[in-house]
Amino acid sequence: MVATQVADGLGKRLGEYIGVKEENTPTVRIVNPTSEGAVLKYEFEGAITAENLVAFVAKFAAGTLSPAYKSEEIPESQENSVVVLVGKSFKSIVHDPTKDVLVEFYAPWCGHCKSLAPIYEQLATKLKHNSNLIIANMDATANEAQGVNVEGFPTIKYYPANNKEG
Repeated sequence: MVATQVADGLGKRLGEYIGVKEENTPTVRIVNPTSEGAVLKYEFEGAITAENLVAFVAKFAAGTLSPAYKSEEIPESQENSVVVLVGKSFKSIVHDPTKDVLVEFYAPWCGHCKSLAPIYEQLATKLKHNSNLIIANMDATANEAQGVNVEGFPTIKYYPANNKEG
């Protein structure tokens, strides 16, 4: 997708979904839905020229591009019992083979997620004594992680120690 301006309506929503902000235009992305339901996104970097675009598409076709995942910055501190995950911290926390990890994937605008939040915090507080268990959540509208496909909100996934298939 080449965008010179992220338009209102559907174009703006699509741009946000694939990680394009108006200040980053013009830009190029390849969006590749997989048979497993995931949507992989590949970001073009560099000058937008015919030669560079041909090379970008060739790398995609050859399977040598790495997908890009959205991520907020890692929180400097964890204020609550629920551990806040972002795309950049997901693997190091969730894939720790010594920890059982329960993750709620939420959307800030989701009513069910808002209703669940105090109950989930209460659960995390009651189970905080278990040092082998992490109760976490991640804003899935602003963060993504490799191998995680969230189809609705809230989605809760359990990643047991030594078995991180989820």
